[in-house]
Amino acid sequence: MRYGAGLSVLLCGLCVSLPAADTKPEVPEKMLFDFEDAAELKAWSNLVLPDAKGKEPAATIEQSAENATSGKHSLKITFAGGAWPAITTTRIPDDWTPFQTFKADVTVSRPCVVGFALFQEKSKRDPGWDGGISRWVRTFFLKPGKNSIVTSIPEPTGNPYAYHTKYGKAERFEIFMYSPHEGESIYVDNIRLSAVKEPRPMPTKTDFRVLGTDMVVGSVGELGKKLKDRWVKPEPRTVEQVETAFKAKYDELKKTHPKAVLAILRDGEKGFDRANPDKAYTARTV
Repeated sequence: MRYGAGLSVLLCGLCVSLPAADTKPEVPEKMLFDFEDAAELKAWSNLVLPDAKGKEPAATIEQSAENATSGKHSLKITFAGGAWPAITTTRIPDDWTPFQTFKADVTVSRPCVVGFALFQEKSKRDPGWDGGISRWVRTFFLKPGKNSIVTSIPEPTGNPYAYHTKYGKAERFEIFMYSPHEGESIYVDNIRLSAVKEPRPMPTKTDFRVLGTDMVVGSVGELGKKLKDRWVKPEPRTVEQVETAFKAKYDELKKTHPKAVLAILRDGEKGFDRANPDKAYTARTV
């Protein structure tokens, strides 16, 4: 029999007070988008930032019968190029605290980078530290075929880029791709949240070829270990010394590459633009 704050039972002649069972119902896995209803696509649009330096080309958003992993349809996103084009929706739960894990299926045709972002009331898009930690962002190196995304929602140890209630209610969710090819399509399906904290699958090791060498490494740390014995602490130099040394390298390069051109991009200095030789360079020019 339950009595408010606890339960009393008679055990071996002793009265023992036990805490009441937690009656809070477990939050089941919540489907955010399975794209079975064509009307669901009306909640999505291309992300357009009013203060962006350059507008990203608009992607085409459509329901597709290809590469569905939940039901019979998926979301097909066909990009028109760009650097970080994204699509966005505001049709999401405003409270993600009951959930521990984010899941989604993404099908791609080549190795690429695809990501997801969640913006809250106080999230910022600033590129600095404060802006970065105010938003939940996850990027993934994907391989051709179906990729099952599993990642944490709350802050994992040592990672400040996570959902936190101090940034207010969740307002906007985004899907983005890095440097897509023009006409390239990806398929997204089965976007859901889970109350169960699941370990992230071990990432597939990605090898990077170091430009200008025959070295192949898996990370910047691995490259550092390989080169640590060859590192020499640089001597402090003035700007004039740096420019003189660079000019000497340029003169040497011209001997084998006569068409090489040296451009100096310094605030207030003219001559960087051949078409407008009297135009002074500023950091905002490029």
